[in-house]
Amino acid sequence: GLLNECKARNGRPPPLTPSAFASLVADKQFTNGSTDHPLTIALYEASFAKHFGLARELAYHENRWTDDDAKLVAAVLASGACTSLVSIFMRNNRIGDAGAKALALALSREALPSLQRVNPQGNRELGEEGVAALHAAMEGMSGADGAPTLMVEGAGTGAWKALVRG
Repeated sequence: GLLNECKARNGRPPPLTPSAFASLVADKQFTNGSTDHPLTIALYEASFAKHFGLARELAYHENRWTDDDAKLVAAVLASGACTSLVSIFMRNNRIGDAGAKALALALSREALPSLQRVNPQGNRELGEEGVAALHAAMEGMSGADGAPTLMVEGAGTGAWKALVRG
């Protein structure tokens, strides 16, 4: 079950957008498929909107998440549901440049009007290209209070080069 999967992964799976969840359960069997299937999707959609709409911080530390997992998180961020989000922490995972670029594409003031911090520290696979993409996206989010803060201590060796040049 889910508990064993989390233990095997050393963490939880990433969140899914309602459309990704609907795809995941599309081929699942329900006791009363004609009503339970759409009800389950509707309940997930309502819960997603409520909880991600209220979330001020997303803390996804040490889940062994990869670029593919970061892309799922990016879809959640880009969905527009995270209007109260101030900080996202994705420390000590296995996210590299491809995942960071996906996250960077999701960063906008329209989708994340309250965002102040992004912390991918400790992702040793994260290199110069990924950090440069995150840095540029966050600079593009500058407002009256300046750009959100990007924390990259402990990222791959190219990460600091990207910030020095940026």
